[in-house]
Amino acid sequence: SGLGTAVGSVVVVSASQLRCVVPAWPYPESQVYVRMLYDGAPVGYTGIGEGYAFNYTASWEFEGKQSSPLGGGSTVTIQLYGWVPGESYSVTVSDATVAELTLVPSDSGQLQWTSSASALAYEYVAEVAVARGGYQRPDGGLDPAVEHLGAYALDYLS
Repeated sequence: SGLGTAVGSVVVVSASQLRCVVPAWPYPESQVYVRMLYDGAPVGYTGIGEGYAFNYTASWEFEGKQSSPLGGGSTVTIQLYGWVPGESYSVTVSDATVAELTLVPSDSGQLQWTSSASALAYEYVAEVAVARGGYQRPDGGLDPAVEHLGAYALDYLS
């Protein structure tokens, strides 16, 4: 990809099969081309195009188990992988009152906000979902598909 290069390892499974470990991709979500090297020299690719197309897709996770008191006020942190710099993300916290936030990640790819007070008087688990507007294609265009990147639980504790 024009964004950069990542190198992974390969294990020979048989005379006709290799197992590749996908390396971390520190760039925005994108489609890349897989190429193989043997002793530093490219191995010929017999398919159509520059190489085998592989999509790195965006994902996110909580940094460890996170919780909030019922009265709110805790800082909640999400780590994004494959995020597009400058793009805004919609964060939804589904509990008795649904909070929707639009956030722009920090340079480190983190989204942070302060938890709101709960309308419930007992401990429970709220679902946190993140959505975004699209990803950058290798040709520089933006795929406008909106999708949820997943959901995690935020424990509200008394």
